[in-house]
Amino acid sequence: MKHARTLQRLLLPLMLSVLSACGGGSNDTASGKSTQPVAPPAPTISYDLRAAVLQLYGKPHSWDLKGTLCCAGGTLTGNLSLQARPADNGSLTIGGETVTGVDITLQLIFPGTPVSTSTQHLWYTSKGQQMMANGLSDTRIEMTTSQGSLPTSAVPGDSGSNGETSTYAQYPSAPLLASTTSYRWELKKDSDARVLMCLNSVETPDAQFAGSNPALAAKTTSSYCYGLNPDSSLSGYLSISKHGYTNLGYDLSTQ
Repeated sequence: MKHARTLQRLLLPLMLSVLSACGGGSNDTASGKSTQPVAPPAPTISYDLRAAVLQLYGKPHSWDLKGTLCCAGGTLTGNLSLQARPADNGSLTIGGETVTGVDITLQLIFPGTPVSTSTQHLWYTSKGQQMMANGLSDTRIEMTTSQGSLPTSAVPGDSGSNGETSTYAQYPSAPLLASTTSYRWELKKDSDARVLMCLNSVETPDAQFAGSNPALAAKTTSSYCYGLNPDSSLSGYLSISKHGYTNLGYDLSTQ
C-alpha cells in the first residue's frame, strides 16, 4: 500500500500537467477561479476579385445612390444611378486579345437642374482588367498602355496596380495626349465592417495639353467601392467618390 500511495503522489502532478497542456478545464483551488479552453481565431476569408469584376461587367446591374454633390455654387444633396450592362456589339480583338464591351451610364439628379446623363463604353479582358480601350466621348478615347492584374485570392488590406491608360483628344490633324490615368484595386473593410472591393483611379493631365490653365492641370481622383459577400459575389452596396477641379465632385452611396 505504501508503494501504491507513493506512485499516486508521483502520477497526480504529471496527469494535471498533461491535462493543462491539452487545454482541458481545471479548477484553481487556491484562487477559486476556473480556467476554460480558448477558442481558436476565426479563419480569414479570401476573396476572388477577378470573379467579382467579371460579374460586375458581365451582368446587368443598377444602384440608386444618395449623397452630396459639390460645385461652384456650394454643396447640394442629390441622387445618382449607375447601370452597367453587357454591350450590344459584343466582343472584338485588341492587341491580339479578345475583349468584351460594357456600357456604363451615370445619371445625376439634383434639385433645380435638368437631369445630367453620360454613357461610357468600356472594354475588359477575360481576366477582368478594367480597360483595353474606353470611348469617353466623340472627341476623346482612352487606351491601355500597361495592364494590371486582379487577384483570385485577396484579404482585406491587400491592394495592387490595375494598369495605366493614356487619353487622347481627337483633332483633325492628329490625336493629342490629354492625360494619363493610373488604376489600382483595393480590398478593405469600412466602418460598418462591410468588405469592399474598390476600383480606384488618378487621372493626371498632360502638362503640354493643360498649358497654363489650372482647370485643365488639376488631377481627378475616382473611387468605386462595391460590397462583396463571403463567396465574392456583389452584395448590392456601392459607394462612389470623384473629385477634381474640372469635374463635379460627389460622394454618394446606396442607403
